[in-house]
Amino acid sequence: MAYIQTKSTGGLGTILQIDGGAGFVASPPTWVTIGEIKNLKKTGDMNETDDATNLSSAAREFIATIRNCGSWDLTVNRVPNDAGQVLLQSAFTQRVAARCQIVLPLEAGQTVAGDAFAFNAIVEKLMISNIEPSKIIPLEAALKITGQEYYTPGS
Repeated sequence: MAYIQTKSTGGLGTILQIDGGAGFVASPPTWVTIGEIKNLKKTGDMNETDDATNLSSAAREFIATIRNCGSWDLTVNRVPNDAGQVLLQSAFTQRVAARCQIVLPLEAGQTVAGDAFAFNAIVEKLMISNIEPSKIIPLEAALKITGQEYYTPGS
């Protein structure tokens, strides 16, 4: 079959949600969307390794030891009364892990929900990054994943 056009999708409509349940551990979660996210970036997702080189090795050998699920970095337009941003600030101040999920926009064949990534995260960074008279005040955050990140295909 000849190539006609890309089947990829854009990020417009992606949401990041934080659990607003009591103590961030209510089951099922009470998802609250963090408002006015400008961008999300995944960093550091990797398998850590250890050197397994030994006296019988012909070259350096390594083994995968444990997965580091990395962090999600984000920038938002600061909205002090946004419920999701308030929960983010609370998790940062209390130094507790919060349940989070990122839900991507619907793709071809999906009608109910987009692909989702669920994880617990420590709000490692939360700060106003720059104030200018002619610009929106941005808030930058880093969500360091603790434990496993779970992928659920959309439907």
